[in-house]
Formats: sequence, C-alpha cells, structure tokens
Amino acid sequence: MSIDGSNFRLSFFLTVILAGWTAHVNAQADPRLDLFVQKYENLKNKRLSLAHPGNPFYPYIDKHFETGLDSKDKAELARVQENGDCIKVDLLVIKGFLQLYPFLEPAFLDETNGNKLKFMISSGYSAPGSRCFAYMQLNELRARRSLEEFAPIDVGTEMAIIQKQRRDHQPETDRNIIYEIQFRLGRTAFCSDYPPSIKDVLTAANKNGGMILTVKEELYLTERARLHGLFENSEYQQKVEKIMRRTSSQQRFRSVEMASRRSRLHEIEAIDGFWSIACKVFYKDKTYL
Repeated sequence: MSIDGSNFRLSFFLTVILAGWTAHVNAQADPRLDLFVQKYENLKNKRLSLAHPGNPFYPYIDKHFETGLDSKDKAELARVQENGDCIKVDLLVIKGFLQLYPFLEPAFLDETNGNKLKFMISSGYSAPGSRCFAYMQLNELRARRSLEEFAPIDVGTEMAIIQKQRRDHQPETDRNIIYEIQFRLGRTAFCSDYPPSIKDVLTAANKNGGMILTVKEELYLTERARLHGLFENSEYQQKVEKIMRRTSSQQRFRSVEMASRRSRLHEIEAIDGFWSIACKVFYKDKTYL
C-alpha cells in the first residue's frame, strides 16, 4: 500500500488521536503560534523541506520530533518503523511534535489547514517516516530475495545510473529498490543525524545489500553514533581500529572526529564524498530529493 494512497485513512486517524490527547493550551494565543501560521500561509502550496528557512517548522527542527514521546511510545515507534507501518509512525511523530510544542496545537486542530500541516511532517519529510518507508521497501524485498545477492551500493554512482535508466524508461529492478532504501537511510543518517538510521547504515556498511562508505564517512558516523550513546567505549574503539586499518592517516581521523563533535555533516568541510555534497544541497533552500 502506498503512502500517497492512504491520505484519507491517515487524516481520519490523526483527527482521532489528536482529539484523544489534546494538550492544555492557554486562552491567550502564543505569539509563536501566530508566526507559525503566518509562515504557513506564505508558503501554502510550496513543497519545502523542513530545513528550508521559509518552512514554518524550520525553527523547531533542532530536536527530532519523537523526543517528545514517553518511553512506551518511543518503543512503539521503533517497532512500527521496522514493520514498515508508516501511518502509525506518522501519528507518533506528530504526537511527539505537539508534546514538544503544545502552543502550536491550535494550528493542527484548525479545520482548514490542520490536516495539511500534519502531512507536512509525515513520511515524506520526517526522519522516522523516511526510515519507515525504507523498511517497508526492505521488508517487501526480503520476502522474495536475500540481500546477500546484491553487491554493496555506491549511492552516488548508483544515483546517476538509475536516473539515466529512468530517463530511458527502463523497467525498475530490485537493485533500484536497494538504492532507494540505502538513499533514504543515508539521508536520514548523514543529513538528519537520526540515530536509528546511523546504526542501520553502520551495521550494513560495505557489506552486500549495504552502502559503500569512505573512510571519512564511516569515521564520521561512528563518532556520531558514540555521541548518541549507540556504542559503549570499548565497542567504539574496536570499530575505530577496524576503520583505521583502511587508512594510514591518523591526522585524517582526528580532523573528522573533532568536526563530528561540533556539527552536522552539511556544515563540515573535513568530510568529502557524496553525502557531504548531498547534505549541503538538501539544506540549501531545496526540497528533499
């Protein structure tokens, strides 16, 4: 079932869930709500990424929306993501967002614009939603083929090949699906700094069915994973030692390590390769590709 074909059901479920856990909102509207609505009115029918300064959600993307959820909902979010149940993911992401920013809730309950706002942070835009869509594709593929059949994916090279195939109207292949899966996981890992996707990418890095990473890219993600608490120190050291066998430059590692502690990838010059360029594009007044 496609996400686009589920709009009516998603709208219905969103209305029900929002009605069920409406947060307290002061009688006097928060000025941030007025600014949020004004920004929405200004862009209305434009399709902008959440990282576009003109997007009403832009001031609120410093936190992943699901951080507003309690531990039970976070566990449920992880489960439904990996099951590919993206409608439920959308519901939980929106719930988390409004738990973080309850003063924006009136905009979401508005009969005219509420559902449009909900869709703006649904599967096409949120990191959990994008990861869920990748898992939906992955689960469908695993049902008929083993990932071991596919050589590791160089996402940048594969993108150019697949774009040409599509221009030439060639049929889609399972390798195209692997590319789309790895592109979504890579985008949310590198560009959105989303911990579950970081773990996904590192787990399958340079393996069949996984993504080819440069030394710098793998070092960058490994350091981000450590900062997110995904690795114990001993496990982190083992991973770094394994990566460093691929390079003779200790200085290269230190520059990546220090940069990784300060910033997200689109702000770092120490990393080169496809994802460094791609993330800069995504964050430069562009829609997500």
